[in-house]
Amino acid sequence: MLDRAVYVGLALLLVFTTLAFGATEIWSMTIMQLGVGLLFGVYVIGKIRQGRLEIANPDLILLFVLLALLALLQVIPWPSHNNARVMQLITGAPAPSPLPSTTTTLSVYPYATKQALQLLLCYMTIFILASCLFAQPARTGPRRIVPEPDWLIHLIIFISFLISALSVLQCLVPSPILFLFSDEAMLFGPFVNRNHFAGYMELSIPLVLAIMFLSDLKLELMVLYGTIAAIMTFSVFLSLSRSGIVTLFVQLFFMACLLRRSQKTNILGLKGYFMTFAFFLLAGAFFWSNWEQVIYRFFSIADYVATPVPGRMAVWKDTAAICRDFFWTGSGLGTFVYVYPLYQSVAGKWEAAHNDYLQLLCEMGMLGFGLAALFIGVAVRRSLSLIQSESSRNRLAIRVGSLTSCLGILLHSFTDFNLQVPSNAFLFCVLLGIATAHIAPNAAKHSPATRPMSERLSEAVV
Repeated sequence: MLDRAVYVGLALLLVFTTLAFGATEIWSMTIMQLGVGLLFGVYVIGKIRQGRLEIANPDLILLFVLLALLALLQVIPWPSHNNARVMQLITGAPAPSPLPSTTTTLSVYPYATKQALQLLLCYMTIFILASCLFAQPARTGPRRIVPEPDWLIHLIIFISFLISALSVLQCLVPSPILFLFSDEAMLFGPFVNRNHFAGYMELSIPLVLAIMFLSDLKLELMVLYGTIAAIMTFSVFLSLSRSGIVTLFVQLFFMACLLRRSQKTNILGLKGYFMTFAFFLLAGAFFWSNWEQVIYRFFSIADYVATPVPGRMAVWKDTAAICRDFFWTGSGLGTFVYVYPLYQSVAGKWEAAHNDYLQLLCEMGMLGFGLAALFIGVAVRRSLSLIQSESSRNRLAIRVGSLTSCLGILLHSFTDFNLQVPSNAFLFCVLLGIATAHIAPNAAKHSPATRPMSERLSEAVV
C-alpha cells in the first residue's frame, strides 16, 4: 500500500513541476524537494517494516553519491588557493606564482553550493525511487501493489500532449491569457523559454513513438498515438528551437537503430514502417508550421557565426577559462552565475553557460565531470543491455522510449541548459530510472487489473 502511495506521489509531483512553470521559482522548487524527501522517507520506512529494503542500480547510485560528496567537500574549509584567485580577479592585482594557499572552502560561494547540493540530492532521490519502484519482485496475489511503469509513461504522454496542444493554440491564437496561472504572456504552455519547452517534448515524443510501434496495439489506437505524436512534433517546429528540431531528427534515427538491433521478430520490417512514418511526421510538421521562419532560424546561424565572437561561443570561451583556473575541484556547484562576471567578455547577464557539460566542468572540476561522465556511460550501457534481453513487447517499448528520450536531452544539453530546469531534470531522472531498472515480470498478467495500459486502451477504443 505504501509503495502505491509513493508511486502516486511521484506522479503528482511530476505533474506539479511541469505545470508550475517548470518549478523554476523558489516556492515550487521547495515543494518539489519537500515532496520528494517525504516520499523517500515513506518508501524506506515501509521497506524496513516489510523487511525487504533492496537498492536497485547500486553502482549508479554510488556514482551519484560520490558526486554529491564532492559537492559537500566544496563547502568544507580546506587549504585552497581558490579564494586568492577570486580576490586577484576582483582587484585586478598581478597574481603571485604560485598562488597562496589559505584555509577556505573550495566553493567560491558556499551558500549557492549548499542550495545546489540540495537540488542534486533531490534528483538523486528521484532516480532511486524510480529505479526501485519498477524493480519490485513480482507479486503472487490478484493485484500488484505497484502498477506497471506504463501507467506513469501514459501520464507523461497525456501531460505532454496537453502542453503541446496549448502551445499550438498560443502560437495560433494571439491571446496572452491562455495559461491562466500567470499574468505573463506564455508562448509555450508553462515554459517561458522555447528551448526548455522543446526539451520537454524531446523527453516525451519518443515514448509515444515507441509505444506506437513496439506495443501490441489495435489499428485505431495506433492512429490515435500517431495523431498525438504529430501534434507534439508540430509544436516543436512552432517553437523554432533549432537544437530541439535537430535533436528530434537524431532521436528518430537513434530509435530506428534500436529497432534494428532488437532481437524481436519482424523488427526489420517494423524499422521500414517507422522510418516512413518518421519522414512524413517531420515533413508534415515542417510544412504545417511556419516553415519560412524555421528556415530563417537555421540560416541565421551563418550570420551568428560570422560575427567576431558570437555571444554563446564567447560564453563558452570564458567558461573554459574558468575551468582552467578551477581545474580539479571546480569553483563550486551552483556558482557559475557568481564567478562568470569575473571572466565575462560579452555583454548581457548570463546565468548559465548554455552548455551543461561545460558548466559542470566549471563548477565541479575534472573530478565531478569524470563521475558524471562515468554515470552516463554506465547507465546507457545498462539500458542497451536490458533492451537486448527484454522479452515483453510492452516493456521493450518503455525501455526504448525512455532511453531515446534521455539521450535526446543529453544531446540538447550541448547547446542549452535543459537539465537545470527542475521539471525537465525531474522527468529525465524518472525516465533514466525506468530505463536502467530490472523491471520484474507481472506475476498476475492475466488479471484485468494488471494488464498493460496499451491493451486496455485498445479494448476501450474497439
